[in-house]
Amino acid sequence: MKGTIQSPRWKTGLSFALGFVSLLIAPAAWAWPDLMVVKSGPALAAPGDLISYTLSYSNSGAVNGASVVLKDFLPAYTTVLTNTLNGGSLSGTTISWNLGTVAIKTGGVKTFQVRVNSNTPSGLSITNRAQIFGSEAEEPGKTNDNYSTFITRIICATPVISSAPSSLTNCSGSTAIFSVSATGQGLVYRWYKGTILLNGRTNSNLVLNSVVAGDAETYRVVVNDACGTSLTNSATLTVRPAPTITCATNKTVQAGNSWTFDVPMANYSLTVVSTVTNRAGHCGNTFDATRTWQASDACGNSATCSQTVTIIDTT
Repeated sequence: MKGTIQSPRWKTGLSFALGFVSLLIAPAAWAWPDLMVVKSGPALAAPGDLISYTLSYSNSGAVNGASVVLKDFLPAYTTVLTNTLNGGSLSGTTISWNLGTVAIKTGGVKTFQVRVNSNTPSGLSITNRAQIFGSEAEEPGKTNDNYSTFITRIICATPVISSAPSSLTNCSGSTAIFSVSATGQGLVYRWYKGTILLNGRTNSNLVLNSVVAGDAETYRVVVNDACGTSLTNSATLTVRPAPTITCATNKTVQAGNSWTFDVPMANYSLTVVSTVTNRAGHCGNTFDATRTWQASDACGNSATCSQTVTIIDTT
């Protein structure tokens, strides 16, 4: 009579023969779980980017893996999106998934997302590590696949001008402000008037005080980032001239003759400010009359002039 006795972790051979017992011990044949994790993600990312990591795990061993835990160790310069942990729990910078039993020849996938911090230096490589382990030992020499590392290199984010400067029409003497809004790393602003670089004008705003006709021009901003990428936008400044008005010279009219004031020459519409008749120092039908006009622009700037007509009687 012969029979075989087996253990779930090792095997021995036991033989029986008539009249005696023969115990045959076979070489130990241990059975182990063989847990593995493979991590993947993007090779390149820029500050502000959203990174999706994938952790693929499996058990290729001969027995189930018990009390299996999958962990991911978050890299510096990243912020995890806690609503993407896919059943994991976050403690500090470590995400843990309690997988329980991972049966023979089975596995699964866990994913999550992090955002690359906006201050992450370009050229930096961020390293993300994952680890899987269970409550039972694995075969010596076959634990290298319990760990997985993925490296993402940080590149410069392409600068983006979200709000370009707008063309302006200003009255003479007013303040003109050009503004640009941009995102990127290490942004530097340079402003030009036409083709001439405006030294010291390195902010996102260009402020021109008390503009005059000579300030009318196309203004251009060049935005450079830390990686040498440049973007250019331009806008035009139109300067309305200051109000000017020129009245005709004063005149003398013989009494009894018809007369009128002469309309001034002006670069804006005219309004009559006042008309004053003066008889003091005059006699009979003589007098003098003075009219004052005003020319005004849309900014409230104005100019005035007057003309006086003197009525005389030489008869």
